[in-house]
Amino acid sequence: MLKYLPQKKVRFPWFKPASHDQFYARGIMQIINEKRMTVGKECYQLEDKLKKILKVKHVILTTSGTSALAMATIAMDVNHKTKVLCTDMTWIATVNTAKIMGAEIILIDTEKRSQRVSFAAINKYIKKYKPDLVYLVHLNGEPTYNEEFNKLKKIYGFSVIEDAAQSFPVKTKDNKFCGTQYEVGCFSLSISKLVNMVYGGFCVTNSDKLASKLVSIRNNGVKGIPEFADMEIASSQGLNLKPSNIHAKLGLINLHNINKKINAVSNIYKTYIKNLKNRFITILRTEDKNALPIYILAIPQSRKKFIKFCSKNGIGLHYNIRTLHETKLFKNNGNFINSTRQSKNIVRLPSGPGYSLNDIKKIIKILNKYKGEKAKKLNVGIIGGGHISQILYIPAILKNKFCKLVSISDERESIRNYLEKKYNNVEIIDNHKDIIKNNEIEVVFVIMPMKTQSKISYDCLRYKKNVFSEKPMAFSLSQAKKLNSLKRKLKLNYSIGFVKRFDPIVNFAKKYIKNVMSNKKHGNLKKITFYNYTFKNSLKRPKHKKPKESRKQRLEEWSTKSKYLKNPNTIDWIYNNISHDINLINYFFDISKVKIKNTIINSNNIFLGLKYLSTPVYLEANKAFHKAWREGADFVFGKGVINLSVPFVFNKKNSIFTYKAENKNEIVNLCKGQKFKNVHKEQINHFIKNVYFNKKYFENSTDIIEKEIQFIEKFLIHDKNSANRHTNNKI
Repeated sequence: MLKYLPQKKVRFPWFKPASHDQFYARGIMQIINEKRMTVGKECYQLEDKLKKILKVKHVILTTSGTSALAMATIAMDVNHKTKVLCTDMTWIATVNTAKIMGAEIILIDTEKRSQRVSFAAINKYIKKYKPDLVYLVHLNGEPTYNEEFNKLKKIYGFSVIEDAAQSFPVKTKDNKFCGTQYEVGCFSLSISKLVNMVYGGFCVTNSDKLASKLVSIRNNGVKGIPEFADMEIASSQGLNLKPSNIHAKLGLINLHNINKKINAVSNIYKTYIKNLKNRFITILRTEDKNALPIYILAIPQSRKKFIKFCSKNGIGLHYNIRTLHETKLFKNNGNFINSTRQSKNIVRLPSGPGYSLNDIKKIIKILNKYKGEKAKKLNVGIIGGGHISQILYIPAILKNKFCKLVSISDERESIRNYLEKKYNNVEIIDNHKDIIKNNEIEVVFVIMPMKTQSKISYDCLRYKKNVFSEKPMAFSLSQAKKLNSLKRKLKLNYSIGFVKRFDPIVNFAKKYIKNVMSNKKHGNLKKITFYNYTFKNSLKRPKHKKPKESRKQRLEEWSTKSKYLKNPNTIDWIYNNISHDINLINYFFDISKVKIKNTIINSNNIFLGLKYLSTPVYLEANKAFHKAWREGADFVFGKGVINLSVPFVFNKKNSIFTYKAENKNEIVNLCKGQKFKNVHKEQINHFIKNVYFNKKYFENSTDIIEKEIQFIEKFLIHDKNSANRHTNNKI
């Protein structure tokens, strides 16, 4: 025999409904005095109000959401020949009645990292099984609709019961309500819902025929009003599922201030998203802007330990819904990887319209102190699986002890097939948005065509990802400011790939130049020339998989046009190639102190005449073909020349830092015995380590790069003004 076990009282229960205590006693006494307990005027009043809210023709009130589902299933004449499709992730009440009536039930897995049914799977199963009935479940206020599903419904003619128990009153993007778009919708008004009648539920339909059947089923299969039920003969199957007036009265009271309740749960969700900053707790975010999550779903690291932590701190939790296939009451028709993972890891954190935001913030403050069983590695995603990723990023990230590579996206099938064979422990996907929306991924590397990177990086930041992007950060100062503004607002880390700062020889050179400028060891600094002759060369990249196809998917881009230069190829060249040298100038000398004197910019040549303090600084670059890779800087002193030569990006060689005295042929290596360091690996490790330990300073932080983009715009403006002056003089 089951024993009653009193629940342990907690400071913060997992769900707190809005309080209407002052109205309850009066309302209950009113019903008792009227001496009418079931299906009275209060029930009809509540049905009428719900009809107006949901804009439907019929509402049939009943005793619970489970009762509503039972009534709807019976109304569909389900029997042992009926084929039923249903999501695996739902409360068993959804399909219990169909199971009892002998139907064949086929379960469908969910989407990745979502409670929503996988429409890719369910649509495939519709074509395969040609079902008679589909249960469409809207969990936690998230609309679950699909255009292809609607087309298949017209082709195959199956019926749909919508289980909207957790989604009253949620609207879709086309301003319709969840649960109102097919034959029957079923809702719950239990105590743990946004609006409750303590215990109750209802069906909705726009069909007169179905409404008549549902009313009859609610009354033991007897048509007519309950008072005369004993004078009628049952015409169909049914149960006693009539609602009580007391519960209906409580429902009417709870419908007051419904918009206030909606705002309350919406603000609670936003407060969790904004303030819960614990790497060991991942909030399951909603995908739909119209969603109204009444429960806060979270995946903690080690659910068992998390439950103990919350119990110790007076925080109530709910295990959430368990999957249907785990009950063993259903034939296992497939692998339920996504739903199983959620079922075994999700918990519901305290929420509900009865909570104040101050209480929620207190809860979050406690939750932010939770620590997992051991140091959790950062989950990393890579957007773009091309040659740069294959050669530089994937190997370095896989070897980093502070992170785990979870997912790589590339829209090209040949690249995905190659990566799947080579990295069988990494998820390889075709849509980069799945990485962005993956709540478990904390760091994203964006290695995509340069015109797409700004927009993709911005989307990553919106979803609270720390971002490392290949250059360029942006194609204008306004774009850079937009990205940095979001980064600062969300307190995220965002860096751009300029590797020269991580070259140990370049680091040594910076210190050396600073010292000899001060102590005059080589005389006064007369001139500095930075040069870049790398645009075309005969050097080959290391072995990698080349795609067999082009990028078919058109990715969203921010504008790459310049106000100051008409030639788009020159803009690309400046932001993709010359930006490296701007970054190097900024590394050696604060670029905000560098003045622009003259400029020559055309499609094949760039010359910048600059000045740092009293020293002339030049930047030269052209697009001519060069057999050798030539990039670096000459520092001309009174007594000789110091040269910094930077090698080809894929060469496993150090930079060279030498000095040649005036009137002497000997070239002296100023930095002997330095071991080779993979600068890309150093850069990646620097970024990941700093994110892991929550450090504030990053080399190549976008705050630094914004200054460099500002500098690029300054010399483009200078060049345009110079061209205008030249034209005017000619005229």
